[in-house]
Amino acid sequence: MVLTGLLFGLFALTAAPAQNLLSNGSFEDGLADWGKADPAIFEVTTGDAADGTQYITIQSPDSADHALRRVLTGLTPGEQYTLTVRTRKNTIPDLRIILRDPETKKYVGLLRPLPSDDWQAVSRVFRAPGEAIGVEISSRAPGECQVDDVSVVAGAVPQTDPAPASAAPRPEKKEPFGDQIAVFEAFDKVNPPEPGSTLFVGSSTIKRWRTMAKYFPGVRVMNRGFGGARMRDVLNYEDRIVLPCKPAHILVYAGDNDLAAKGTPEEVLADFKEFVRKAQAALPGVSITYISIKPSPHRMRIAEKTAEVNRLIEEYVRTDPTLGYVDITKTLLGPDGKPDPALFEADGLHINEEGYRRIAPPIQERIAAASAVHTQP
Repeated sequence: MVLTGLLFGLFALTAAPAQNLLSNGSFEDGLADWGKADPAIFEVTTGDAADGTQYITIQSPDSADHALRRVLTGLTPGEQYTLTVRTRKNTIPDLRIILRDPETKKYVGLLRPLPSDDWQAVSRVFRAPGEAIGVEISSRAPGECQVDDVSVVAGAVPQTDPAPASAAPRPEKKEPFGDQIAVFEAFDKVNPPEPGSTLFVGSSTIKRWRTMAKYFPGVRVMNRGFGGARMRDVLNYEDRIVLPCKPAHILVYAGDNDLAAKGTPEEVLADFKEFVRKAQAALPGVSITYISIKPSPHRMRIAEKTAEVNRLIEEYVRTDPTLGYVDITKTLLGPDGKPDPALFEADGLHINEEGYRRIAPPIQERIAAASAVHTQP
């Protein structure tokens, strides 16, 4: 799925015609030279056995500026160069590859790839503003995209793939998170889920909890987290990745991405209510628990809205004994009452393993309580 990846790599260039001056632009060495990127947003992906290539899969969770940045040096001021990038499966409406003067921060050039199922190359010729140029791969809206072969070559030599049919006028927009949802569906087809599990669904806080099983021994847990998910997305995909599994207990973590994308607490509550309505209609007696939106250093600007969502949903779940609420807020605060940076990754958004260890006990208590209800004669 993650950063916010605003990091620079500095390296020397040797100008040669048609030579890609942007070393590691094919990502064969992962994200080396591109700075420390959050793997939940910029993930290194290996191609199929036929080509074995590597590219990056961007899973943008919101409208914040998630970017990889680096600076090239050794250019000849005033000379022409060509920037080219190849993308596919792009559902990010505001994906940009930006050239910027590292001294003045002014735009020098901009590429905005079209949506396309197949690999497509787009190019832009620019003049070097000085001996250096900044290159950014920037996502400013929710969605996904695969990016490969970012190149800067000397001269005006635009490169294009054979015009793919899907790169003609803008094709129909792909469904958000479609690739991640398809993985769950394919897995369930090969390994039909056994009814009665404890299913976690939500955004990257769930997706990244790779050690989840160890915190709930004796509980058959399923992880249905997909990076960048909003409560609205969890609702939209409920019919495909939650209800067919027929879980006995569903735990939902979602809502902070909604707020970060300018959603309201009332909208998050309404979507959660509709999620509950659908689940109860399809799975009579199912337990449903909302895990409170966590505080995080990176999103203190929405702290008041976060607290309001938590208040509204905690109040709502009291109306139904099959519903529950787990407050993980206090487990992530430091002595000063603010989110403890030691419990978060470098991006200040995603919790680390110690953070997961802290939030596990109240969730364990809720699972035990729900299980006791289901085992009553």
